[in-house]
Amino acid sequence: MKFICTAVVSFFFVTSFSQGKQVKEDTKEKLLVSIYGSKQQKVINYDKSFVSDDRLFYESLDRPDINLPPSSDKELIEQTLNNYIEGSSFNKMNTLKSSFYKDATLYLTGKDGFNQFTTEEYSKFFPSNKKGKFNGRIGEIISIDITNDIATAKVEILIPNRKWRFVDLFLLRKFDNSWKIISKTATRESSIETGNKILFVVSNTDYYVGTNIPTGNSFDEIVLAYQMFTDAGFNIDIISPEGGAIPLKYLNTSENIKKEYLYNSDFMYALKNTKKPTQVRSSEYKAIYYVGGGSAMFNVPKNKEIQKIAMDIYEKQEGVISAVCHGTAGIVFLKKANGEYVVKNKRVNGFPEDHEKKEREYFKSFPFLIRKTVENHGGKFFYSDALDEHVEVDGRLVTGQNPASVPKLVREVIKIINSKKG
Repeated sequence: MKFICTAVVSFFFVTSFSQGKQVKEDTKEKLLVSIYGSKQQKVINYDKSFVSDDRLFYESLDRPDINLPPSSDKELIEQTLNNYIEGSSFNKMNTLKSSFYKDATLYLTGKDGFNQFTTEEYSKFFPSNKKGKFNGRIGEIISIDITNDIATAKVEILIPNRKWRFVDLFLLRKFDNSWKIISKTATRESSIETGNKILFVVSNTDYYVGTNIPTGNSFDEIVLAYQMFTDAGFNIDIISPEGGAIPLKYLNTSENIKKEYLYNSDFMYALKNTKKPTQVRSSEYKAIYYVGGGSAMFNVPKNKEIQKIAMDIYEKQEGVISAVCHGTAGIVFLKKANGEYVVKNKRVNGFPEDHEKKEREYFKSFPFLIRKTVENHGGKFFYSDALDEHVEVDGRLVTGQNPASVPKLVREVIKIINSKKG
């Protein structure tokens, strides 16, 4: 779950509180320039820097009558850490320094061994004559833990061309309505991670819609794929329609791999804090992977934002669309730029209605049927016995039938990605 922390700011029309009219584009452009200096400038955007939860920041519009909800402590800490990542990745010293308290202390190992540094001394590690130029550092926030007005955080920095991975640990404190880093330490290790990323899609649905029957995302299908992709040097981001915590099913803690991940605090933090669609950039991903479980039938398949991300990965990035089990529900409504369904004339697999317990209440809640919808949209659906491994590969579309199919599916996705190199 790593990425270069820059994104072009996206703007949305907003309603004028005084006249009930939309703010004109030139007004929004002036606002961008007033905040960032240039409407072409790239800025950090985790749905926090400019647009946050459908809110637009109006400070520069001279509208004191507007009362915006305050940012949460977590958002404010993310903003501070994003400034650290942006500043250190693009040699922007003012941005970097803004994340630190004026008397912050850094404990780092340099060429002269383990030493104590000030923020000013640390900033000299970065060439001032290359301001704004990407220096190869790919960063992401791994976890945040807040207690009242203090917090700890972990950030990962990759330098793929040197096969280095840094883990930065921060101590932060709240001052008025902002958070500052008051101390930092770090360690370095060798890494095969390339910065190439896979986007996992999960659902926020806790119950089969219209029932009191709990459902969730398949922990098997998350963990097995996560381990194989990361072992191959890929980084993972996890997205859900609403962001935040997701329900999980099929947690067997007697199995070593599941036990390992269940008690991995960084991994579980990612599942508790899944990203919203507005927090990811499709251009960063080599593939998208739709996770199964009963939740996958709801919340995801007709989500327009996720559909757009998937199709940008598939058509603009020439990446891979993959899905397993009920995760195939997420791809049946995807359409290409020419209006055709992605599944048209494709060999497709997933968990078909033929294997469902049709007399059960959960099945009656399904908004559509996977096999039938694929076939109605021009696809060719193939399946085997319910527990058999079965994977279909048709170009850059890779689909599997059940958790047992995950290892083969991942190998096929990696094979396609690697075949495009060079």
